[in-house]
Amino acid sequence: MIIKNALLFVSLMIFFGISFCQEKKVELKDVVQEFQKNNFERVIELSDRAIKEGAQQPEFYFYLGFSYMKVSKNSEAVNFFRLFLKNAEYTQKNVWMLRQALNNLVSLYRNNKDFNSILDDANFFLEKIKSANLTEQLDVFCKNILVETLKEIGNRRAETRDYAGAIEAYKKILEYKPDDPNIISRIAVYYKNLGQNEVAAKYYLKSAMIWSSWTSKITPLVSIVEIFWETDRLNALLKEAETDSVSYNFLVAADEMKKKMYSEAFSRLRKLEDETGSKGDFSERLLRIVYSKRTDDPWMFYFFILNLPETSGSRWAADMLINLGRNNPEIEKTIKEKMLPAMMKLVEESTSVEVRKLFPKIFEMKFLGTPDSREIIIEKIKTLEQFASKYSEDPIIPDILKSQAILYTDNLLDYQKGKELFGLLIKKYNQKAMTVHLARCLINLGE
Repeated sequence: MIIKNALLFVSLMIFFGISFCQEKKVELKDVVQEFQKNNFERVIELSDRAIKEGAQQPEFYFYLGFSYMKVSKNSEAVNFFRLFLKNAEYTQKNVWMLRQALNNLVSLYRNNKDFNSILDDANFFLEKIKSANLTEQLDVFCKNILVETLKEIGNRRAETRDYAGAIEAYKKILEYKPDDPNIISRIAVYYKNLGQNEVAAKYYLKSAMIWSSWTSKITPLVSIVEIFWETDRLNALLKEAETDSVSYNFLVAADEMKKKMYSEAFSRLRKLEDETGSKGDFSERLLRIVYSKRTDDPWMFYFFILNLPETSGSRWAADMLINLGRNNPEIEKTIKEKMLPAMMKLVEESTSVEVRKLFPKIFEMKFLGTPDSREIIIEKIKTLEQFASKYSEDPIIPDILKSQAILYTDNLLDYQKGKELFGLLIKKYNQKAMTVHLARCLINLGE
C-alpha cells in the first residue's frame, strides 16, 4: 500500500512537471498577440523567455527590437534589430519585416548622428538582398537610405569647409545614382570651392547635359561661363558638349560674346530660345554675366534688343543702354546715330504689343542728352501723341498719356491740357493716383 501510494505520488509529480513545462513554453504567436495589443513590456518578457528556452525564429529578435524602441531603450533596440537582419531569411514573405527593421535602425542611428553605422548596416542589407534576389522589392528602398545618408555626410563636411570630404561622400552617391544631375552639380560646386575649376567645369557640363529640362540646364551652363570667362578655355568643352544641342549652342554663344561677336551670339541664342520654348532666359542670363565683366560696351545690349525685342529682358537692356548713354557722351552719340534708327524701325514695324512696350525706352533714347527747350518739349509731345493715336489700345497708353500730361503742365504750364489728360487717365483708365495732378491743374485754372 505504501509502495502504491509512493508510485502514485511520483506519477502525479511527473505529470504536473510536464504540464508546467508545457505551460511555460512561449510560441511566436503569443508574442505577436501581445505586440498587436501594444503590450511592449510583455513582448520583451515573452521573447526573452523564448530565446532562453532555445527558440530559433529570428522574428523574436524583430519584436524585441521594435518593443525596446517603443519603450525608449534604443541601444537594446539596435542590438536586436541587427540580430534580426543578420539571422533572418531574406525571402519574399519577410520583405515587410526586413524593410521595417532597417528603417527603424536608420531612425535610431540618425537620432545619434551615427551615419557610419547607417552605411555599414545598409550596405550589409544591400548585399543580402542581392544574394537572395530580392532587389526588385528592396533595392531602391535601401539605395535611397544610402544616398540620403551620404548626402548628409557630404553636407556636414561642406559646412566645415571640408570640400574634399564632401566630394568623397557625393562621389559614393554616384555608385547608386550615376546619372543624378543634382549630385553631379553639387560635386562641381565643391571642386569650384577648392579652386579646381577645370574639373568643376566638366562636372557642370555633365550635369547640364543630363538634365532634360532647359530650365535646369541654365544654372550649370552659366557656372561654366563664369569659371572660364577670364581664360581662353570656353572652347575646351565644346567637343564634349556636341551631343547636347542646348549646352553646345550656349557655350558657343558665350565664346562669341567673349570675342564681341554679339550679332552672331544673339542670333544663335534666338534660335535656341525658339527651340526650347524659353522666352529670352538663356540670352538674358548670358548678357548679365557679360555685363558684369564688361560694363562699358553698349553693343551687347543693342543686339540683345534687336534679336529678342518681345522679351521683358529687352526693356532691362534698354535701361542699361540709356544709363551708359547718360554717363558717356561718346556712347550717347553712338546710340543716337548708329543704334536708334534700327530700334525705332523695329518698334514702328512690329505687330507685337510686347515689342511696342519698348517705345518709352526708344523715346527716351531719342532725346538723350537734349536740353528741354520749348521746341524740344513740343516735339516730345508730338511724338507721344502720334504713338497714342496709332496704338490707342496698347497697354502702355496710360504711361504715354501721363508723360504727355506732365510735359504740358510742368514744362509748358498748359493746365487746361493737363486737366484733360489727367481726367482721362482717371475716368477711362482708373488711374486714381492722378487725382492729385488733376487737382493741381484745377487750382492753377482757378477751378
